[in-house]
Amino acid sequence: MRSILLVAVLVLCVQNSYCQEQKILDAAKGRLSHFLSLIPPGHEDDFGFSPKEKLRNCGLARPYRIMTFSKDFSNLHVVHDSSYLVEFDQWLVPIMYRKDYRVLLTILKPNNTFLATDMGGATIAEELQKKSKGMRKREKRYLLRIFALSADFVVRNADSSFFDAEYIPLASARLAMPGLNKPVKVHYTLREVQKYTREALLKINH
Repeated sequence: MRSILLVAVLVLCVQNSYCQEQKILDAAKGRLSHFLSLIPPGHEDDFGFSPKEKLRNCGLARPYRIMTFSKDFSNLHVVHDSSYLVEFDQWLVPIMYRKDYRVLLTILKPNNTFLATDMGGATIAEELQKKSKGMRKREKRYLLRIFALSADFVVRNADSSFFDAEYIPLASARLAMPGLNKPVKVHYTLREVQKYTREALLKINH
C-alpha cells in the first residue's frame, strides 16, 4: 500500500512540475515577439543575434529557475544539514535560434501569474548552453545566483537532492570567487560552493 501511495505522489509531483514549466513557457511565448521587436536596428549583436537573422524563427528552451543562499547563510555558524538554498519565483528562459541559446527572457510570478518582464543576458545565455551539455532531457534546470558577488552556477543532477547536485561555475563565479581556481575543477559540491562563497563575502565585507 505504501509503495502505491509513493508512486502516486511521485507521479503527481512530476505532473505539477510539468504543468508549471508549461505555464512558464506559455508566458514566454506570449511575449516573445514583443521583446524581439524592441531590439533597436543595428544593435542585434547586443542581444546575441546578427542583423541578417530572421527573428521570427526563434524558439524557446527549457527554463532555469533562479535560486540563491538564504540570509542565514551569511552567519558564521554553519548548520551542516542545511543547504541554505532558497528557490525564487523567477526563471530565465533561453531564446533559441537554430538550436543555439542567444538571449534570456526573465519570467516572474507575481500574484500567482507568470509574466515575462525583461530580455537580456546574451553572454550568459551562450555560457548556459555550454555548461548544460549532457543534462538529461527531463532534468530540472536551476541557476544558483549569488547576488552579492554577481556569481552564477549551473546546477546539475539536482532532481533528488541539492546536496548531491553538481555546481558548475560560470565565468562570473570564477572571477568573483578565486577559491574556485585552486585547483580548477569542472564542477563542485554544495559544501565547496558554500566555502568559497563565504571566503569571497568575507573579503568584500572587510
